[in-house]
Amino acid sequence: MFTFFHTYSPDIWDATIRHGLLGENDGIRFCQNIRTPYECTFNEVAKKGGTLYNIIKENKRPLLIDRIQGGTYVYDYTFDADLIAEYQSLLGDRFYGFQFHEWLSNYYSDTNRKNTKHLSDEEWTEENITRVLFEQFGGKYLYLESMKLHEFVAAGKPHTVEQFYKSMTDIFKDRQRVGPLVPCDSEFLAYGFEISQGVKHLMPEVGAQSADARLQICYARGMSRREGMDFGVYYEPWGGNPLTVCTYFGSKNEWRSGEDPNAPYKPAGPNGGSSRSLQKRIMLYGYLSGAAFMSEEWGLYNTFQEGTDYELSEYGLVKKEFLEFTRRYTDLGDKLTPIAAVLPAELPVFNHCYEPDNFCCYPVKSERLNAAKRGVCAIFASGEEMLGNEVITLKNS
Repeated sequence: MFTFFHTYSPDIWDATIRHGLLGENDGIRFCQNIRTPYECTFNEVAKKGGTLYNIIKENKRPLLIDRIQGGTYVYDYTFDADLIAEYQSLLGDRFYGFQFHEWLSNYYSDTNRKNTKHLSDEEWTEENITRVLFEQFGGKYLYLESMKLHEFVAAGKPHTVEQFYKSMTDIFKDRQRVGPLVPCDSEFLAYGFEISQGVKHLMPEVGAQSADARLQICYARGMSRREGMDFGVYYEPWGGNPLTVCTYFGSKNEWRSGEDPNAPYKPAGPNGGSSRSLQKRIMLYGYLSGAAFMSEEWGLYNTFQEGTDYELSEYGLVKKEFLEFTRRYTDLGDKLTPIAAVLPAELPVFNHCYEPDNFCCYPVKSERLNAAKRGVCAIFASGEEMLGNEVITLKNS
């Protein structure tokens, strides 16, 4: 059965049910980030015996905590180990764990920002990194996404792909101490490494920012099939130039970005970000490709127009239509794959199939890797000419 993860918030939950959005097998997404006030954090809202706990317990609803880190300011929060153990005991495999978001591409961005990439090894200190990042971005929070500041400094400035890869995979292993991770990759697809570390679910992030959704999803499906596990799709509605995201419900959203006027990327109302057409096509493509579950980055308040009558927004109408489709067509038959690409073992991360001679954006000379990239690009990432300004994500085959 297909699972859609609905974001929980006390003020919105009744409207989610009233509009028929919550299905029998659907799960709960708990969203938390650096701006989340203490009373709205996981340890408080999800405590044993509370409203959310009882909602989950009543139907053993799957639970995904979005997120432990990535895609926004890294933050320091101690999840109550006893509470996590309680949910693991209550739900078993239906406790998905913690979303680990864009972890490798975030590390590359952190180390290659305009101001950080020019620091020398000797200048790679907490004081200097703090100074140059605030000079570049300003705002209230230090703009690191992949590591906490002390970890970022301790790892040192990476000069080779070996250094880069080891530093961030060490962080991945460290975060697993908190609980199971659900990696959510967009540009650097690290499914080979992630599976080697025992993850149970893959979930590519798909949206207008990321090229080649067919490649992202086919790769996740192939790797999942091989391991006898499932995969999902995480939809993000960012897009445009300058980069923005759509928002309904005024400026209210689960990321509380309206509270930070200096945020580097901004919400921009109903016409911000990518289109509702792309939203619809990504959701359908993910489901028809065999995704067993789906979550969304900006789906809580965007589903509704406002907070009085909680009428569905244009975003919410697309989501409702999609959910009705998944409930009408529950048996999609067996997926037949007439062709497959087999990647060399020395390619645990796939990125930038159009750019030969690089691995994780570092120069690498390997004809085997280049041949693999060319082949994958020809099969999964080529297409005919398309119209519009959202043509990199879902290409005509």
